[in-house]
Amino acid sequence: MKPYTFNYHTPETVAEACATMAGLGENSAFLAGGTDLVVKLKKGLVRFTDLVSIAKIDELKKIERQEDGWHFGAMAPLSSLEFHAQIKEELPVLSYAASEIGSSTLRNLATIGGNVCNAAPSADMIPALIALDAKAIISNGSSVREKLLAEFFVGKGQVDVKRGEILTKIIVPHPAADVSVTYLFQTHRRAMDVATVGVAGALKVDSDGICKDAWIVLGAVSPVIQRSKPAEELLIGRKVDDLPLAEICEAAKNSVKPITDVRATKEYRSEMIAVLTERVIKKLINQ
Repeated sequence: MKPYTFNYHTPETVAEACATMAGLGENSAFLAGGTDLVVKLKKGLVRFTDLVSIAKIDELKKIERQEDGWHFGAMAPLSSLEFHAQIKEELPVLSYAASEIGSSTLRNLATIGGNVCNAAPSADMIPALIALDAKAIISNGSSVREKLLAEFFVGKGQVDVKRGEILTKIIVPHPAADVSVTYLFQTHRRAMDVATVGVAGALKVDSDGICKDAWIVLGAVSPVIQRSKPAEELLIGRKVDDLPLAEICEAAKNSVKPITDVRATKEYRSEMIAVLTERVIKKLINQ
């Protein structure tokens, strides 16, 4: 990497961070844990005139269980989700997804907000969060707005955060007793590898065994992680012991146009969507 200089800002409040970013040019960025951004800087893939570190903003580091759900501050490290005893008990899918990201050293630095805002199609946290019906809380320093995480991503590496705004937290509602959630993914290596295909799912099933609501979330197959509405529609209203699995998996497979890259062909990804969707649904039913 050729040496170059940039301005480094260290605000201590959300309002100060938003005001700082609002006053900077387009060639600036927030810096959280730095596990993605610093690597890109070292490789010369990006260049910025200004970096705004949010490491000193204590309110962004909080993890709190509140009445409406779990509140995860954007600066909370992934390891805190991985090892938090109550999260492991109440949101095991989230703890599991966090534990599958990189190495233990990386998870101590990487943050939930950074992982979400990086908006990588292969991110393991995002499908699980969407299946949990999570929402993003975005602030401009004086007011906040909410956005369902399923609608937060606008393109590869792009999220719905405007200049002068910052993602402050992710809220995960408490899952109802009749809702089960899981996440499965395929990789080339057994450890420290990003997903080639990932599928998260959630089913809300009543006492009669009828599926009342469903989430099927597809990751690492297209520029944006997204729900498969056609597959979900085939699940809702049916008894879980009499599901047209082949039809549901085909619907999931056909609801996206998989990409070909260095990790896998579009044909492979297409077939793995069907395979993992079936495994996810069977696992949810068994739960």
